[in-house]
Amino acid sequence: MLYVPSKDSDTLLELWYHRLCISGDLEQLYLIDQRHLSWFLRSFQRPVELVVLCDETPEIIAALWFDPSPLVGAWCGLWVSRDYRRSRRVLEFLLSTYAVALEHWPILYGLTKQESLLEPHRRLGYTIGPEIPSAFDGHKGWLVTLTKADFERSRSYGLYQRHQSKLCLQRPHGLEFAAL
Repeated sequence: MLYVPSKDSDTLLELWYHRLCISGDLEQLYLIDQRHLSWFLRSFQRPVELVVLCDETPEIIAALWFDPSPLVGAWCGLWVSRDYRRSRRVLEFLLSTYAVALEHWPILYGLTKQESLLEPHRRLGYTIGPEIPSAFDGHKGWLVTLTKADFERSRSYGLYQRHQSKLCLQRPHGLEFAAL
């Protein structure tokens, strides 16, 4: 589902925010100054593209967001619910969303403070930059970058299976994202 601000979708985001708070994931994703609800909701307004996968309740179980950069490309964020981190459904969602995003932006940038996520980033095709001291509220972090060529190369090596989306949603400015 591609996020479009509305009463229902904002309520869904608010529920997701509370889930992030309770699970401790909010601290893994955002700096101290960015951890309040008003900042969280504002961070997904245009021009940011937020793509979410919901379960049957509906509750957000995975999210990717893309913030166009003044440089070439977009900053990318990713979150997956702990209960779904090894799910085939989530993997297919992530792969199809990345594929569409890389058609629109030639490079995606990310910043992580979780060293345990560096290997999964590499498997997706990301290039891991040098360690950045004090990148997250005094903690080290890493800049990661992903190009379409590197993403496609990682998929051709069989690290992840290819997935063809069956349905696309189109926004007025022409960006299409897969809906699973």
